[in-house]
Amino acid sequence: MGHALRGLRYGKATVIVTLLLISLSSPPPVSSSHGQTLTLLTDTTLTSDLEGHVVIIADSLTLDCAGHSITGNGSGTGILLTGRTAVTVKNCNVTTFVDGLLLN
Repeated sequence: MGHALRGLRYGKATVIVTLLLISLSSPPPVSSSHGQTLTLLTDTTLTSDLEGHVVIIADSLTLDCAGHSITGNGSGTGILLTGRTAVTVKNCNVTTFVDGLLLN
């Protein structure tokens, strides 16, 4: 039982560190009116279409949309990469945004 408790404590610490990393590293929100925001720290493959936008906050990762769509409401940015390097975005259909992909 002691091992299970130690694992649980470790798991909680990991979640807290991850949440802090996201809050410290995330760019300012693009807009809450864009639908769901998918914030990426690791390689990701979409399994369905996304109504909203993607914010990539880590270097050296791949976003593979696997032919799925990222759809907005006519404003904002579909996929935002601020200060990122070695990021691959592939197989994505990004529609109904002012900017489909924005590199800063």
